[in-house]
Amino acid sequence: MKRAVVTGASGFVGRSLVAQLRMQGWDLRFLGRRADQGPHGLAPDWSTQSLRPALAAFRPDYIFHLAGRTQAKAAQEFYAANLLPAAQLLDGLEDLPERPVVVLVGSAAEYGEAPEAAMPVPETHHCAPVSDYGASKLAQTELGLSRARRGWPIVVARLFNPVGPGMPEHLALGSFAARLASGVTSLQVGNLDVRRDFIAVDEAARLIVEVGQSPQALGQVVNICSGHAYLLRELVERMVMLVNQPTVIEPVASRMRPGEMTTFVGCTHRLEALGLAPAAPDFDALLPQMLEAAR
Repeated sequence: MKRAVVTGASGFVGRSLVAQLRMQGWDLRFLGRRADQGPHGLAPDWSTQSLRPALAAFRPDYIFHLAGRTQAKAAQEFYAANLLPAAQLLDGLEDLPERPVVVLVGSAAEYGEAPEAAMPVPETHHCAPVSDYGASKLAQTELGLSRARRGWPIVVARLFNPVGPGMPEHLALGSFAARLASGVTSLQVGNLDVRRDFIAVDEAARLIVEVGQSPQALGQVVNICSGHAYLLRELVERMVMLVNQPTVIEPVASRMRPGEMTTFVGCTHRLEALGLAPAAPDFDALLPQMLEAAR
């Protein structure tokens, strides 16, 4: 039986990843907020003093690190959530005779504003994040890769836009689902004429697990994406049709982002080189599920 530690297990992607591992019969321990732990909590806190003996006793084969935050009021909050826990986790592995494979889950926000000519954006593209969130995730990536260059078994799974039921409301499609499910008759939106690389959250979880188990992926960044760009307007209009009530889509200037990229899609070549073929999201199933979960 494979043993794994999962951080951020109660999050949107974490829940799907835990379900994937349980389906495969893994022995799991959790690390994060109290809700993540329960009877299978690894350690009472993130301190090295707690982590080292707990990791030595459990001897995980893999660590999937998803803990972090996508929203904060200050830059220091992003770094405290997206960089410091990864550093503490790696410090806790320092003295283990056999280190587990560590999968650090990153973000497409690390790339920043890639030009249209760079699409689909490959893992080798220069990262120039334009948000504190993206910068903090890139710092986590660089920390992991610095250890990988020293021979540690580490891979970075750079996640694009996961979608599915239970999607957080601070994300565009999650926000639209929540507001439409509440019965609004006017849906205020920003620029919907953009194309984004969406991937079903369950498929993202499957790929993260598979990438973690691919020896060829060690020391690399691997995009977790569908490789397809979907028009946001089309998805929103389909959601409006599904609620079956008169709803006006109302563009609002305050929701517009100046200089927003028209298209942002990930390259799947590195995934495919690992023998992994990402499935395109089935929006015919996903959109009704999202609306139902939002209700």
